[in-house]
Amino acid sequence: AMEKEIDSGPKKTNVNLCAETSVLHGWTTYSEYLDNENKPKVIPITGGSGTFQGLVCSRVGRNVTSKTVLDRLLESGNVEIVDKNFVQIIDRFFQPIKPSEYVVLDVGSNAISRLAQTIVHNLKAVHDEDRNLQQVRWCRSIPTQQLGEVSKRIRKMIKRNILEIEEILDAAEVNDEQENVSLLGAGWFVFKS
Repeated sequence: AMEKEIDSGPKKTNVNLCAETSVLHGWTTYSEYLDNENKPKVIPITGGSGTFQGLVCSRVGRNVTSKTVLDRLLESGNVEIVDKNFVQIIDRFFQPIKPSEYVVLDVGSNAISRLAQTIVHNLKAVHDEDRNLQQVRWCRSIPTQQLGEVSKRIRKMIKRNILEIEEILDAAEVNDEQENVSLLGAGWFVFKS
C-alpha cells in the first residue's frame, strides 16, 4: 500500500491508494485529462504535463515507473494502447481481473490496511453510531456439493451491491482539488475453507 503526500493542484492530498487507483482517479478528475464533456481523454504515453507519464509522476511520484503502472493497468484491462503512442481508459475502477502476484498482494495488503484502520477507529469510538460498519457472516455447515452454487449466488449479489455503492460514491464525489474532501469506501471479500 502506498501512503504519500502528493501535489494535486492547489493543495496537497493524502493518498492511501494503490498506484493504479491513484492514477485512474487523477485521470478522471483533473481538468487537463478531461474533454469538454468531462470524459477522460486519450492521452500520450510519454512526455510532461497532460501525458500518462506526467500523471504517474504527479500522482505516485518517482518510486514507481510509469511503465510499471501502465503494464499493470493493461494487465487488469483498465486501459488500452491506441496508435502505439497513446493510451485510453476502458474501465476507471481498478480491479485485478488478470492479476499478477504483485497486484494481488498490493490490493490485498491495501484491503488489510483499511480493515485495520476500521478496527482501530471502532475501538476508539465511544458510541455505536460513531463506529464504521464492520460485519462478517458465515455458515459452518454448507454441504460441500452445494458450496459452488452458494458461492456463485453470493458473488452475484456482491457484484450487484458493488455497482450500487459505486453509483452512490460517483454521485457524491467532487474533484479532489477542492478543499475539505475526505476518503470514504467499502470493501467486500468472500472466504471459505
